[in-house]
Amino acid sequence: MTHLFEVPAGEPPFEDLPSGYAGFQALASAAGADFKEMAREWIVQAGGVIEADKLKLDNYPADGLIRGRNGSRYVLLARGTPDDGQRAGLRRNDTVLKMGCRAIMIARRTDLPILVVTSHLPDPASRAGRILSDLHSDIFDVAATVGDLAGFRRFHRHFTETPAPVEPLPSVWRSAVFSQPELFGADPADA
Repeated sequence: MTHLFEVPAGEPPFEDLPSGYAGFQALASAAGADFKEMAREWIVQAGGVIEADKLKLDNYPADGLIRGRNGSRYVLLARGTPDDGQRAGLRRNDTVLKMGCRAIMIARRTDLPILVVTSHLPDPASRAGRILSDLHSDIFDVAATVGDLAGFRRFHRHFTETPAPVEPLPSVWRSAVFSQPELFGADPADA
């Protein structure tokens, strides 16, 4: 066997990991659970009431059932992280695609509008932003817990305005900048 470097005799070749360490996926799951709790608190601050913490429509889990003070009801999807980063929230193409598939499948199974709470919105001109905009007919609204006062105000209107808005309110995420489709091209955000 060829080694890249010599390990001194008697020393283990790798550092010992803490007991119970399950790797980055476990850390990501814990961060996701923390964010879902933050998203529920954000919903309550915006005027919503959590009717159910988790629910499943056939095989598709949702993060909550929300009722507005005005009687409106919504399905909640929460995707984000408590940490800040260039790829946090819905800034990753694969995250938007996974959330989008879930939103589409849930929308087929209920008449309730779907609200998405994320930690960070993608740049509308990015591939992730364009994918999110393509979901405009399946998702009623999307707002971020970081830097999105307009989103918070829209959600507040959804939960408190009488009668509740039945059509989506104008928002940046719905108006992505479209360009010529790339059939075979790397997007720097995919790296």
